[in-house]
Amino acid sequence: MGTTLFIQIPHIKTVWSVQTAQKNCLKETVHTFVQAQTKCNVYTKIKNVFKELY
Repeated sequence: MGTTLFIQIPHIKTVWSVQTAQKNCLKETVHTFVQAQTKCNVYTKIKNVFKELY
């Protein structure tokens, strides 16, 4: 029984850290995606301003 418990605890810890890593990765991806979108939008706005100017 003691051995099973010892094996289970690190396993739970591993699963938890993998899930946390995935969540952090997702947050990072979303954040980067939002930044990229913003840069894209800014670039498009600048392009449109230039179109109006010239």
